[in-house]
Amino acid sequence: MLRYVFGLSLWIVLSFIQVVEPVKCTINITESRVFSQSVYVRWKSPGNPCNFSMIGRSSNLWENICNPIQRTNDSYECTQSGLEAGTLYNISIVALQDGEAKNLTLQTDPLPPSQLEVKRNTVTSTSLQVSWTSSPGWVDHYELQLRNKQGESIQNVNIHGNFPQKEALFSALNPGTQYSISITAMSGNKSSPTVSINGSTAPMPVKSIDTHSKADSIHVSWMPGSGNIEYYKVLLLQNKKIISEDTLDKQMTTYTFNGLLPGHIYNITVITGAAGLQNWNSNLARTAPAEVSDLSVLNEGSSTKLKVRWKPPLGKLDSYNITLSEKGTSKYSRTLNAASTEVTFEDLTPGRLYQVNVTCIAGDLSTDKMAIGRTVPERVKDLKATSNGVKSLRVSWVPPAGDWHQYHLVLYNQSTVLLNTTMEDHYREFIIHDVGLIPGRQYDVSVVVESGGLTNTAYCKGRTAPQAVQQLQVKHANESSFSITWRTPLTDLDNYVVSLADRDLIFINKILLKESKEFTFADLVPGRKYTAKVTSFSGDLNNWVSVEGRTVPSQVTQLNLVNQGKSSSLYAEWTKGRGDVDAFQVLLIHENIVIKNESVSSEATKYQFHSLKPGGLYSVVVTTLSGGIASRQSLAEGRTVPSSVGGITVNNNGQSDYLRISWLQAVGDVDTYVVTLSHNGNILPPLTLSKSIHECSFSGLTSGRLYNVTVTTRSGKFENYSFSQEWTVPSAVQGLTVSNAGRSDYLKVSWLHSLGDFDQYKVIIKDNNNFINTTVVNKLQNECVFSNLVPGRLYSITVSTESGKYETSAMTSGRTFPEAVKKLTLARRGSEELHVTWSRADGDVDRYEIQLLYNDMSVLPLITLSNTASEYHFTSLTPGRLYKIVVLTFSGDAQRSTFVEGLTVPSAAKNIYISPNGMTNSLIVKWTSGGGDVDSYMVAIFRQINQIEAHTISKNIYEHYEHTFNNLIPGEQYKIVVQTNSGSLSKNMTSFGRTMPSMVPKLWADNEYNSHLLVVNWQSAQGIADRYDLLLLTNQGALITNKSVSATAKSHKFEELVPGKKYKIQVFTVSSGLFSKVAQTEGQTVPAAVTGLKITGNSTDSLSFTWTSAEGELDSYDIFLYNPDNTLHDRKPGVQSLKQSSFQGLLPGRLYKIVIVTHSGSLTNESSIHGRTVPAPVTNLQASNRNTSNSLWFMFTPALGDVDLYELTLYNPNGTQKERLQANVLKEHNFQNLVPGRLYKLLIVTHSGDLSNKVTAEARTAPQPPNSVSFTDVKNTSMSITWLGPPEWTDYDDFELQWTPTDPLVVFNPYSIGKSNGRIITGLRPGRLYKFSVRSVSGNVKKTLSLPITGTVRTKPDKIQHLHCRPQNSTAISCSWTPPDSDFDGYTIEYKKNGSDVVEYSKRIEKHKAALTIMHLEPHKRYVVSVKVHSADMISQVVEESTITMIDRPPQPPLHVRVNRKDSFISKSSIHFSFNCSWFSDTNGAVKYFTVIVSEADGKPILNPNVLLFCLL
Repeated sequence: MLRYVFGLSLWIVLSFIQVVEPVKCTINITESRVFSQSVYVRWKSPGNPCNFSMIGRSSNLWENICNPIQRTNDSYECTQSGLEAGTLYNISIVALQDGEAKNLTLQTDPLPPSQLEVKRNTVTSTSLQVSWTSSPGWVDHYELQLRNKQGESIQNVNIHGNFPQKEALFSALNPGTQYSISITAMSGNKSSPTVSINGSTAPMPVKSIDTHSKADSIHVSWMPGSGNIEYYKVLLLQNKKIISEDTLDKQMTTYTFNGLLPGHIYNITVITGAAGLQNWNSNLARTAPAEVSDLSVLNEGSSTKLKVRWKPPLGKLDSYNITLSEKGTSKYSRTLNAASTEVTFEDLTPGRLYQVNVTCIAGDLSTDKMAIGRTVPERVKDLKATSNGVKSLRVSWVPPAGDWHQYHLVLYNQSTVLLNTTMEDHYREFIIHDVGLIPGRQYDVSVVVESGGLTNTAYCKGRTAPQAVQQLQVKHANESSFSITWRTPLTDLDNYVVSLADRDLIFINKILLKESKEFTFADLVPGRKYTAKVTSFSGDLNNWVSVEGRTVPSQVTQLNLVNQGKSSSLYAEWTKGRGDVDAFQVLLIHENIVIKNESVSSEATKYQFHSLKPGGLYSVVVTTLSGGIASRQSLAEGRTVPSSVGGITVNNNGQSDYLRISWLQAVGDVDTYVVTLSHNGNILPPLTLSKSIHECSFSGLTSGRLYNVTVTTRSGKFENYSFSQEWTVPSAVQGLTVSNAGRSDYLKVSWLHSLGDFDQYKVIIKDNNNFINTTVVNKLQNECVFSNLVPGRLYSITVSTESGKYETSAMTSGRTFPEAVKKLTLARRGSEELHVTWSRADGDVDRYEIQLLYNDMSVLPLITLSNTASEYHFTSLTPGRLYKIVVLTFSGDAQRSTFVEGLTVPSAAKNIYISPNGMTNSLIVKWTSGGGDVDSYMVAIFRQINQIEAHTISKNIYEHYEHTFNNLIPGEQYKIVVQTNSGSLSKNMTSFGRTMPSMVPKLWADNEYNSHLLVVNWQSAQGIADRYDLLLLTNQGALITNKSVSATAKSHKFEELVPGKKYKIQVFTVSSGLFSKVAQTEGQTVPAAVTGLKITGNSTDSLSFTWTSAEGELDSYDIFLYNPDNTLHDRKPGVQSLKQSSFQGLLPGRLYKIVIVTHSGSLTNESSIHGRTVPAPVTNLQASNRNTSNSLWFMFTPALGDVDLYELTLYNPNGTQKERLQANVLKEHNFQNLVPGRLYKLLIVTHSGDLSNKVTAEARTAPQPPNSVSFTDVKNTSMSITWLGPPEWTDYDDFELQWTPTDPLVVFNPYSIGKSNGRIITGLRPGRLYKFSVRSVSGNVKKTLSLPITGTVRTKPDKIQHLHCRPQNSTAISCSWTPPDSDFDGYTIEYKKNGSDVVEYSKRIEKHKAALTIMHLEPHKRYVVSVKVHSADMISQVVEESTITMIDRPPQPPLHVRVNRKDSFISKSSIHFSFNCSWFSDTNGAVKYFTVIVSEADGKPILNPNVLLFCLL
């Protein structure tokens, strides 16, 4: 504002001066310079000095005033500062003296932005965004330029200076690339200095991260993204924590993370770095689960179960899959949760070896471990040892289920082994003899089943047979018993069994003490002959001897004397007594006098006495005789029968269920009367009346039945009878029905038989005209037939039932069958109609129904007509069909039918088709049925009006017909007539057809040695022809052109054809629009040679080449390969479409000539080229360290073919070069001073000319061996082994353990690191001596091993199993056990008293013993027995068992202390007695309980009371 005021004042002063003193000052500008915030102007003013002022104005009305400086007399200059950059100023130089002014326009230089930066948060892989601060002053626009590292401009952007957002975006850039961004402020035509910065696009992340997992490592691979990449960084994270990080070269696309935990999920991130920026991609991966440890398969003594146990592996897992296999086949598979450590498999085969696979599953990864186990074999079944003679035993058994290898059979006499033998698994029995067996003695037999070292034992006992008794005889006998005696044999016996046999049937068996010498058999059958047998028993074996004897016969029983209803005779009957009988003696006694004495056979049980006095009392005596011995007598009495009544009368009183009976009194003594009704043996309940009553009645009887009436006279227990008969009234019939049987003059009457009894039926028939007929029907029939009746008439029928002199009736009605109509006739017919007529039927008719049938199936619904109708008309029928017309006559519900057949007129044939069918002398005629039924067709052919031929064709199921007429004239028109026949009717259809003209003969084509011309020639065709049509076609049949010539032409020329192409020429003869068969020939032009032949590929034994096909067409190629000396090396053909080929089996490095010959017909052309094969690489490249740790030997076979130079390069594992050499002739080379255990790569390049070939091989030096093997924590099945590893500067990855014996051990690395100097060994056999060797291992690929170091160790033996100690007596105990499944030398057995630490006994025994008896102990003391197992200097755990020795039995009671018979209660089946516990002394220990033994006595006094009664402690 001050400037503006000052400027205004100056103008006032200047104006005043000008007015006052007008002095002129000239202004000549000589120089002007412009800066960002200032301008410099220099001018000259000749003459007198002048005072000047320089004023600068901008568009914003601001002014800047500069006071000039006079440099010389006429030179002035002024620098005006404080201007705005980039602003356009109007500069005025004013002479203060005279107001002379000079104007010029200047623009200050624009300033660049003070800050230019890349917006980091917006950087992507393909774009960059920059921002800047506004430049001071004025800017028209900003110009930004993007350049690459080479300074090449990539993109330019202009941003207006007034745009509020000072930002610019560069897109479509290359990922991971550094760019230079420069910005220039532009004002007018001026630009500021350029400001530049560098910016980079982010690299593209990797693609397709793939992982391959192991238990302790994950191998990662990926696909690089597009753009620039400088390096990769791989990160391994778990739970958002970085576990491992590594930076890789950009050529690397794989990486392996080692030392990981099994089964864990990791985040794998691959970071791509370039131009100072990074981008990343990640993937989740899981390590494979580790194997389980301490895997064992145990049978725990079971034959059908196996228990699998393991220790969980390190790391994580989701579940286990346990698979049990047998003989290579999976049997069971189970999935268990991760917390499981065991599983049991059941229902297995005994003795079988199984394989168990435990698979650890984590996600979709799994790890498998295998172990084996065997079930315990089963015992043999049904083990029996039977006597095979007095000094032999037969041992037999049923084989066990499952698998086994062999048997062991052991024979014991108490604790002494008499026999121990081994048998193969197919044995089923074994005979023991010649081992000094004692007759009658019991032996113990065991059969051991063995399978894979496991055994199972079955036991049984066997005994030899004893000897029989001597001098066996019968002592005495009676009716029910006899006694036998014998002498005791000299043998070992348990007891006797006496038995009694009757006719070889044994029914008595009795066990006797071995001291017994006689026995009495009781409850025997009288009069019977018996065989007594005495069997000597020893165990379950016996021997016997027998004797015969007879008992006294028994008397008869149930002797009766009866009169059999007669008044003059008696009948004696008895039951034979028990036992055997020879005969009976029978005596009859009356009034104490024997009047009859008879002897009858043993089978007789009755006898009859005649001519006796009626009502007399008699006695009979019967005696049994058997073997001359008589039984006791039997006696019985009997009486005769009284007389019967007379004068019986019976009456039914007209009822069907009632009878009344009366009679006269009987002569003699009568107690009561009994009246009984019966019919055919069926007796009604009787009525018993006193002797004063002479009549009675019965109701509820059966109708029409003739009853037998019986009146019984009773006197004492005897009766007599009188008889009479009478009918009840019969009942009517039921279910009365009438049937006409489909006949017009016939009726059949049937019914259900009447209830009750009757004699016959009577049937009466009548109609409305009172026609009557009566018929009598037998009682066994239930039907009646009437004939000669009126058709269709209704009749009434009555059926009467007659029984004796009584009858009852029932009624019904029935109708005869109507007659059919007469004179049924087909009156007229058409193709679709039939008309029939008829005459009225005889008899009674209600209506008519008419029906149309075809093949007995209804065509139309039934049509009902009145009984006066006599015709009917059918329409819409099928042509040519034979119908059946049925007319039905109805009378009531009855009907009768008759029919007539009618044939409709057939329809004409349709769709007649006539064709020459490609033939010149024949016509084929085809047609289809016109509908309806047809029997046959007749087809005829006419030339003009003359019939040439006719043919009949039978009907077929397809409804399509055809016929061919031969020997016709080519090109002639014919008339065809097709006649349809159905039955006796027919119909015609006419059509026309023409034969085909014949083709031209002797057609041929000639190229006349021209590549563009073919001439076609032929001879005239036979027959009539209008013209010839010629077709030129490609060899594939595509039409090129066609021509028509007159019938007189015989040749034609085709021009402008393709060279080397094959053509087909077809000629047709045309007659009235019909074409003949084609006549065809072929022609071909000369081919051209191929072009563009070049080599496209070569190898050590092949050359590949391509070419461009020649113009035109060709048939094939012949390809020739020539050696450098122009001799033919190879030849092969090629199809016409072939544009490339190759030769195989060539010599490496040789120059060959290739010639391609083109064939088209008989013409050829050729092209050629030279080519060389690639030199071959060396072969049989082998590498060996020869068990050295610092050298490698490489051997190879020189390459085939021409070789100029071999170049060998050895590389370190990181790809750096270790050594290099070149040679013309070389077969092997030794590299020395190498690192032990390191993997090296050898590259051998074969040079031949300008071509080369290479081959690589890898080899590893042997690692240095470990040192100082030691063993710790040695147990029965596990231990730890440690050693010192090789020096750290050498390469090695792991250690390998080997051992002898080669048991299936489990080696566990507790540190999960291969270089760890220790392992845990499990699965060792207890007590076994092992030798271990340890070698260093280097690498998983090309693995090498160091020399071994060795060490020996022995495991502890297992403790014994199933220790069982039991008292033998009061001073000895017996202990037995199961030997351990271990390698061991023997046992140490010790015992001490319970509660004492003093060992009283110690003994070392051999390993084959598994039992020991310890004697000289104190009675009733508890002893603790311990057993230890020894294997060299290793001792197992101690197994202890305690037991108490027996006490001595108490002293025997005094002889006067016994059970008193008087104080005992004895019944038939029990003995009750009591005794006092004080009878037994506590001298040898307290008595705890008693045992009572009861045995059958033999009548002798008891000599040894403690056999019956003794006490147990």
